Amino acid sequence: MTRRILHASDFSPASAPAFARAVALAKAKHAELCLLHVLDPTMPVADGVVSPPTYAALLKSARAYARKGLARLVARGRGRRPRDPGPAGGFGVVRDRACVPGAGGNLV
Repeated sequence: MTRRILHASDFSPASAPAFARAVALAKAKHAELCLLHVLDPTMPVADGVVSPPTYAALLKSARAYARKGLARLVARGRGRRPRDPGPAGGFGVVRDRACVPGAGGNLV
């Protein structure tokens, strides 16, 4: 019995068919669909050095982008309009992971 399905996404259009398949499979198997987006901690800089405050600002921006992207996927999987997840992410664990438990046949 399949209990969880993991879908890793880079939010590109090329990943959309895999997401649609993961949603369909989760619904068919009555499974939990976990969404994953990995942040790369290295950031390109011109001279190879970035100050800690600048790095923190870049990381904060990347996490906000990831939260919004995951919120869009959750909304699409549920057939709803995307919403702003807010500063805490609104789902799952804020550490770049969203695991969305389903209820009954309405999974994702």
